[in-house]
Amino acid sequence: MRARPEAVPDLATYADVKGPVVDLVVDLVVAVAEPWAQATGWQPSATKTARPAPHHR
Repeated sequence: MRARPEAVPDLATYADVKGPVVDLVVDLVVAVAEPWAQATGWQPSATKTARPAPHHR
């Protein structure tokens, strides 16, 4: 929306469409991520800080 505000006719329509789409994407990501995390033994970090990006030369 920030890049192309003219693409959104009104905010009510935008919100009506965005909400269900975001819900669908989140559901899809969780449906894939949870089994992967279990299968690999992945655990979330104990800290809330992000690791710095690796330095590429």
